[in-house]
Order: sequence, then C-alpha cells, then structure tokens
Amino acid sequence: MQKKKLKKLLHTRKGLQYEEKTDYEVDDRLQLNYVSINQIKSDGMTTSFNKIRRENTKNVLNKYNHPDSQHIRLKPYYDSGIWLHWLGVLSDLTLPNTTNNLNGELLLDKLTTGDNKELLDYHVWLNLKNVKYIKSQNQKLGIGDIVQGFSKIKRYNGNKYGLDTTVIEKAGIFKGVDKPDILVSNYDRQDDWVIEIENSTSSMRAWENYQESQDKTDLEKEPGHVEVRYQPSRYKKYRDRLQETERETSEEVLPLINEKETEYHAEVEKVYISHNNKINQPRNQPKLQLKRITNPHGRLIMPIVDLPYIDEAKKMGEVEPEDIVVFQSKANDVMPNSFGYMNNFRVVTKPPKHSYIELPENPNTFLGYIMWIHPDENRIPELVLNYQTWAISHGIHVDKIKNQLASLAPVRPITESELAEKLGISTARIENAVQQGVVKTYESNGVRMYDANAWQTFIDLLSAQDLRSVEAVKEKYILYSTDDIAHLVDRPLDEVRDKIRKSNYDPLNGWHYKINLYGPNVYKMFKSRIVAKNLVPPRQRIKIQKEIPRDENYVKKFAPELTSKPETKPVSPNLPVPQIVPKQETQGVPVSIKTKAQRKEKAAAPEAKKLQNVPAVIENKADTISIQVETFDARYVNTEFKNMSEASHYIESTAAQKWTNHFLHVKNCETGKLEMISTKAVINVKAIE
Repeated sequence: MQKKKLKKLLHTRKGLQYEEKTDYEVDDRLQLNYVSINQIKSDGMTTSFNKIRRENTKNVLNKYNHPDSQHIRLKPYYDSGIWLHWLGVLSDLTLPNTTNNLNGELLLDKLTTGDNKELLDYHVWLNLKNVKYIKSQNQKLGIGDIVQGFSKIKRYNGNKYGLDTTVIEKAGIFKGVDKPDILVSNYDRQDDWVIEIENSTSSMRAWENYQESQDKTDLEKEPGHVEVRYQPSRYKKYRDRLQETERETSEEVLPLINEKETEYHAEVEKVYISHNNKINQPRNQPKLQLKRITNPHGRLIMPIVDLPYIDEAKKMGEVEPEDIVVFQSKANDVMPNSFGYMNNFRVVTKPPKHSYIELPENPNTFLGYIMWIHPDENRIPELVLNYQTWAISHGIHVDKIKNQLASLAPVRPITESELAEKLGISTARIENAVQQGVVKTYESNGVRMYDANAWQTFIDLLSAQDLRSVEAVKEKYILYSTDDIAHLVDRPLDEVRDKIRKSNYDPLNGWHYKINLYGPNVYKMFKSRIVAKNLVPPRQRIKIQKEIPRDENYVKKFAPELTSKPETKPVSPNLPVPQIVPKQETQGVPVSIKTKAQRKEKAAAPEAKKLQNVPAVIENKADTISIQVETFDARYVNTEFKNMSEASHYIESTAAQKWTNHFLHVKNCETGKLEMISTKAVINVKAIE
C-alpha cells in the first residue's frame, strides 16, 4: 500500500474513533439550546422556537439505547423523602390502553438536576396519573420541548426508582441573550404537538391546599390528576431511532459516588457512641453522623451516613449539630454505593458558629469526651475523668470542668457508699483500692469513712487511661503495672497476670486501658513469695520418699506373704567378714557451672539465630511504601505494599470477606512492637510522606 493512502486511512480511523467518543458524550449531558433575542426579532417567535425544538429532536434526544437502569441516583431522594427538582427533554410518549396503562406516559431523555449541572439518568418514564398540577394551567407539549418540574421519588419493581407525584412547572424552549435564561412555555407549536395537559378540578384543589399549607403531602393525598389530550407524533418511536451500544450498565457509567477523589458537603447531625457486642471488636465505637451529603453540583448522594470517627475527622476539632463540613472521598471498590477512605475534613460553616477546639487523639480519652458532652451515653467514670484531666492540661474547657469537679468534691469525711455514688463506681472498687494499700480509711462509730485525700486519689487513679496519665499517676503514688511486677520479681508476664487474677485483685484504673495498675500490697504478695522460696533448701538436697498406702485387710486376705516377716538367721562366727573397699575416684572432665544470666543467654541464642533469618516486617524495601494503618485503639506502620492503590484494594477486599480473616504485619507506633492485625479492624489508611 502506498504511503499516502496508508496515512489517509489511519487519519480516517482516528476520526471515526473521535466521532464515536463524541456521540457518547452527547448522551452524557443535556444540551440546552436557546433562542436569541435577535432571532426572535428577525424570524418571529413562533418560527424561532419551533426551529430550536426541531433541532432538539435531532441533536439533543438520546442517540443510543442505554442498558436498563436502576436509576440509582434517584435512590437518595427516595430514602430521604426530599422532592427532586429536575430538567429533561420530551422524547416520546405512550398512549393509554386497557391492559396496563390507563393514562399514558411521557418519556423524558437526559434527566438532570434542576440547575442542569449533573445527569441523573439517560431516561425516565413519567406516568401522567402522577402529574397533579401544571403551572401554566393549559399546556401543549411537543417532542423536543424541555420539561421542568419537581417530583416525589418512588420505588418500584423491588429495586428501581422513578418519578411519583409530580408538578410540571414549565415546558418549552429557552431564550436568552448569550446563554439559556428563561424557559418559554406559551409559544405556538402549530400542529406539531403530541399532548395537551390541562388542570382538572382535583388538580386545582390540590394546588390550593398546598399553597395554603406549603406541605407537599397535600399533593400526594390528592387521588385525582391532570386531564390530557393526545395527538399522533410525526417523529420516530424511541425504539426505532436508538442505536444499540455495548456500554456498561447505567450504574457503572453514572455511579452514585464518583470513582475519582471528589469533595463532598454535609451537615453534622450528631456525635455519638455505637455500642457493639460482636466478638473481637471494640465494645464502644465513636461515630460521626452526617446528613444531606451532596457533591459539588448539589446532587444528593446520601440522606444520612454514620462514619467511624477517625483521626482525619478529629482534625476538624469540635463540631456541633448543623455545622457544615466538607471531606474528600471516592467510591468503595468492594462495597457498591458507599464511600471509600475519607480525608481532608474541615468545617466550612458561614458564619462560623464557634472557634476551633482541639480533640484528643487517644481512643479512650476521645470516648470520655463524647461521654462528657453527652452524659446519657452509658457514662464510664474512668474515661470521663481521663478526658477532663487531658482537657485541663491542654487549657480546654478549664473553668467548666473545674466547676464540675468542685461541685462533686466532698467538703467533709464521707462514707464508702457516698464516695462510690459521687465517683459513679461500685463500693467493691473502693474496697479493692483499700486492700491494695493505696487508699487509707478510718472508722467512726463502726462506719468506714474517707477524707478528701481519698477523693483526689480516686480521681487520679480513674483518669489513668492513656500512657501519659499512667506515667503521671505512677510518679505521684506507689503503683505497679503487670510489666513492672514481672520485671521486679523476674517471673513471666502471663504467670504474674494469672496470679493476680486468682487473688481477686482488680486494676485500680479499671480494665479499659491496656496498662493495668496495682497497689503496693499486690507487689508485696509476689515479693514475700520470693523470700519464702529462698528459705527453702535446694531441691537436690531433699530426698522425697513416696509410699503407696495399703489396705491391711486386703493384703492379709490376698497376699499374706507381704505381711509375714522374713526369717533371720544368726551369722556364723566362722564365716569371713566382708571388707568394705573404698571407692576409687574417677578422673573425668570438669563440669562448668554457669550463672543464671549465662543460662538465659544460652537459651535465647537459638531464638536469636532464628530471628536473624526472618526479614524485619518494618524494614522499608526499595520497591514498597510506608503506610499508616489506623484501628480503633492504635496506629501502626506497614511496608508490605508497592503503592497506596494496592494497599487500599487488598484491605477493602479482604475485610469484606465474611468468614475469613486476613492479617497485616505491622509495627505499633506507640510501643514499637511487631504485631499482626486483622484487616477487618482497619478504619483508616494513609501514606507516610
């Protein structure tokens, strides 16, 4: 083939591909053609408007037969009950019949939001029995007219959504100077119309009731509808003019949530704690509930959504109901019609309702914050006190918190039950602190009493729910963690925990934080055991003779020979006396005696040798990235993935598997220890710069 011909052929094919792409784009948006003021002056109103409408039948109506749609973008309006303002172009209609359509239907192509900024679906049917009112009183419509209205959304056929009770505001062609400005309904369509709509008596009654109450339910309650008159169309039916296409389903082309990172607006509904009874999941989970989530075009994405209150959301600081917030997210790869990871939260309320107030990052402290602002949230005293301590140290709500604590502090010695009631804990926990030697008490008239020092001690103990407050309270009082005791008495940690549990001692700061604190008497229990053990002679010097007891009557009956004593014969004086020869000492290899530290080092050597062959999980290889993985109670670092996309896809897909657990090898940011966590526990992931 000649070079010129080949070049021309390639150019033609590129042109065809471009045209094909352009055709699809035409179906993806509603083009609003308009009549200019100059056209009206030169050609007249009737000619100008009918010309544009006929152009719409060629250029604006759908060209392709798109797949059957669920109309998923209408679902949020159904879930919320919010009425939808919409635009569409009249494409076709069906006439009434006695089989399944007594009123007829209008086919609207390219249904968009009322501001024409975003496509809702390629087509939607509007049953005329649902049209309760038309504002122009009497209106003729032709194919190619732009229709504007607002509707209640319904669900039908199980999982599809469509237009229910409807008011048609206008139907016609736009006019303007340099852009579509005013939708003109009352131009003369001559004989080129397909339906005439007129308000009935019931329509007028429904509209009057709505005008009086401003409640759209008055329109829904009206059983009647508008009156219609039909005329045969001179244009092709939609089945005859649409071309077949191999595009994906409408939900994939027009998803509810964008596949790319997009900014969304929402309104704060409330902050609360979700209580969970599932195994291996946190019992209390902080939640941020948002409502009316919309995209930048104002399309409703979700009427309401409950989000885990991740660290990214905490960066906004305190939020209040009705605050307007924005965040960035994209569609979840695994769970359809839901958000993936969310970030870049910020408050955009105008004018601002309050100043920025920092929130604690520690999970227990943050739970205490929510319980403090919402006392009905199954209040846990330890967590509330922990937040109050944190807030005072950070200069937050200082006066309010100090006044609250001062109002509860005793001004005289109080009984055990009074102290428990003020603290919101049981008397058993106070008794537990007394037994561990942390709190002192005295008796008055046979009643155990506590002074103000005991009150302050409990305030400090109960607030120790994070590493900083634990270290602070250990400096103030003589307290020990299980790790401290295991180190001091040189015993395994599991053995220490088991011994404490069997002794019925409870942690002084409760079970909510992973570091449990105990008093001096618990440590003395282990110390006295060591002293007693040192007083006992070494085991090798003690001979233990075990004797099986016998039933004498049984032995006499069945084994009399065991009870008879053997006969002793006198030794003859003539027999030689055996001589005892001293045992000669054999010279062998001297045994080396190792110290306890040397034995430990030798025992640990094989393990260390094994670990040398195992690559470090946190070692950042050249072809991997470092990501921060966040769970409810901690943050970790992981370096197993090549990029952020691979990490998010693996975590989302494995977390969605109901019956299988997948684990990540991570390093705890707080303790520095290597751990394994389930992907089901991950609530946020972000790359480390």
